[in-house]
Amino acid sequence: MMYWFLKKRRPRLSSFVLLLVLLFFSCSKEQKLEDIPDLKEQEQADAEQKAPLIESITKTYKRGPAELEVFVDKNSITIAEKLNLKLDLKIDKLYFADLPDWRDDPNQFTLVSVDEPTARLLKDDRFEYVKSFVLEPFLSGEYTIPSLEIKFWTEEEGEEKAHVLNTEPINITIRSLLPESREEMRMVDIKDVVNPPPPDMTWLYWVLGGLLLGAGMAVAIVLWLRYQREKNKPVPTIAAHELAYEELRRLVAENLIEKGELKLFYYRINDILRHYIENRFQVHAPEQTTEEFMASIQDSTILNAELKALLKDFMVHCDQVKFAEHVPSNIEVQNTFNSTRNFIQTTESSESRVEIDDSNIIEEVTGVVEGGQDVSV
Repeated sequence: MMYWFLKKRRPRLSSFVLLLVLLFFSCSKEQKLEDIPDLKEQEQADAEQKAPLIESITKTYKRGPAELEVFVDKNSITIAEKLNLKLDLKIDKLYFADLPDWRDDPNQFTLVSVDEPTARLLKDDRFEYVKSFVLEPFLSGEYTIPSLEIKFWTEEEGEEKAHVLNTEPINITIRSLLPESREEMRMVDIKDVVNPPPPDMTWLYWVLGGLLLGAGMAVAIVLWLRYQREKNKPVPTIAAHELAYEELRRLVAENLIEKGELKLFYYRINDILRHYIENRFQVHAPEQTTEEFMASIQDSTILNAELKALLKDFMVHCDQVKFAEHVPSNIEVQNTFNSTRNFIQTTESSESRVEIDDSNIIEEVTGVVEGGQDVSV
């Protein structure tokens, strides 16, 4: 009977037993996971506990009139860092002082650089001497800044009887860049695959640079050849009297007399004759006053006495209109124009020529003022 009962209940019983086993193992696993602390948090806590407290060191020493402050920027550095040491001495202005030099020790710090002491007068009539050192270690470990000796004395005492102020040694910890034990060194995952570096295009830059240089040289050569052609090309010229006739024709065409601009008319006609004289006889008449011009041709043989007298009357009359507010009559205006034209006709020469440029260019010398043309008055 019992056997029959167990046989009938065996599937249910086995399932129940299996469920109990699974529940037991799951609870045990959860308990074990709860008992394991976070590894990262533990590592961070250990690192913080091992890391030294980095701080600066300042010590002050006094003896008599001397007050010394020793400053070190860090009490612990890595082997790759440098240490800054500063000596700041304040002493009465009647005293001289000598700050020590740094002596290298193979087992201690090595001197990298030093700022020589500078002195300045303070408001309390004391001198301040500051000397700075930059030091570096060679190996990791415990280093010591040795006791330093500062001397000070008065002029009467002399350096032989100098007073001495000694500092205390200062311990500095030099840390390695590697972990303290090899067990703490662990492998890290490799980095992701990176693309290969781009191809070297230096040759392309050289080619482009050469092409640009060649193009620049070609342009320079073309411009130089063009300049040489323009330089050697004959410059067109015109006879001095033909240029003067053309300028008189333009003056007549402006109708300055009808517009009542007599002074401007006299300025223009005086300028035309002066430039003609310069082009014809190479006399710098435009830049000279009437007195200077007449004095320069007084003893000259380029003009006869009649032409000299004509020029003198012409220029004096022009000066009266330009500067003395003289108002010429119509007859005087016509005589001035005729005098200019007659002077040019009398002295004209085909050998005296003027280069044509932008300032005196003439499209076509036609309708020149000749013997029968009068100015409009």
